[in-house]
Amino acid sequence: MNIFLFHKIYSQNFGFNTWCKLLTRSLKIIGHNVFENDYDFISKNKYYPIGLLGQADLIENWKLSNPALINPCAYWHPSQNPTLFTNPNFKYCIVSCKWLYEVFSRVYGKDRCLLWFAGIFIEDWTFPNRRKTIDVLIYDKENTQEKTISPFIERFIKSKKLSYKVIKYGTYKEDEYKQLLARSKCMFFLSKSETQGLAYNFAMASNVPIIAWDCKETIDINSYFQIDKDIQITSTPYFSSECGVKFTQSTLKEKFEEFWNNLSNFNPRKYVMENLSPQKSAELYIQYYLQISQE
Repeated sequence: MNIFLFHKIYSQNFGFNTWCKLLTRSLKIIGHNVFENDYDFISKNKYYPIGLLGQADLIENWKLSNPALINPCAYWHPSQNPTLFTNPNFKYCIVSCKWLYEVFSRVYGKDRCLLWFAGIFIEDWTFPNRRKTIDVLIYDKENTQEKTISPFIERFIKSKKLSYKVIKYGTYKEDEYKQLLARSKCMFFLSKSETQGLAYNFAMASNVPIIAWDCKETIDINSYFQIDKDIQITSTPYFSSECGVKFTQSTLKEKFEEFWNNLSNFNPRKYVMENLSPQKSAELYIQYYLQISQE
């Protein structure tokens, strides 16, 4: 099948660019032809479905009349464009986790929102025969103006006399992250919220067990948009007991002991293979893509 996707590359948005590459690659491995930004064909075939992969600037300036599937990175919150679906060509909005589905469906309606995930390629994150010389890798995604947990975690690890490295969100290249994962026995993941959490998904694909901060508070997405208090925001929307454990500041000591003493029993790669495979991701996207073509 021929799939037409339209996107922009954003120099300051590593997450979106990675997400876009994962989608196109996943579609190709199950045999679909992916055409990117082919405005000539689409302008001449106005009923052919398209996927719009971009942020607000692309969505709000879109002029063609093809039925469109809106990507999950278009907006942080539906209040940024509560009238999105007054455009009759916009059929559905994809969201990338259950808690985000709750946020968007309360504005756009459950009939307009579709749940989807980006597929993770295990082969990109497999490092055979590497010595694990780092006890703990700390992935720090806290806002630099609101540090609450990362200094506490570093002090805790030092008290345990464990070796560790810190990698900060937005400051590294993928190869650096891969090298650290290859050498790490486990990873602290410090983030208040994630809509999929590609960084920790990649760590799990590397079979690195995760001990994740469970912030347990109602927060703003990107410090701008208030979320209803009954929506359970999480930093690990794709996670199970196979992958590791979660902790709060008050339960860190007991949870870390449980985690550290059972490192060999975790199998996060198995979870990724069963729940976040590129094949499943692509098949789900195609299901939605065909849905808009039949309406």
